[in-house]
Amino acid sequence: MVTCRPPIPLFPSIDAELQYLEKEGLDDARIHVLESHGRHVEAADVYLLNGRLMEAIQSCLKVEEDEAAFTHGVNIILDTLWKDCPFSVPAQKVLKQETTAARVLELALNLPQNRLNASDGDQVL
Repeated sequence: MVTCRPPIPLFPSIDAELQYLEKEGLDDARIHVLESHGRHVEAADVYLLNGRLMEAIQSCLKVEEDEAAFTHGVNIILDTLWKDCPFSVPAQKVLKQETTAARVLELALNLPQNRLNASDGDQVL
């Protein structure tokens, strides 16, 4: 009969694991560890450092009960819209384009309005 022992952890803590992954440039693994431990804001920041805007936003918005992550996701959306959507172009025209701004605008329009603060809700609408 073979008896199994519990696995021996490779790292003394999650932070030690994250430091190792960052030092080695293993960002996808780092994102996975961050998300699996509910650290979606930090995961979003790693996505952004790697130019992965949509994944950063989605990481923040996928956990309903994480208000800090939701707020961070909304801030990323608003920053992107302020930079990439000129005032002179109607939203409907932006949505017809196949651009990052169009995808972000679509996400913004589908945000649950009851979770937005008044200022953010005004900017999205």
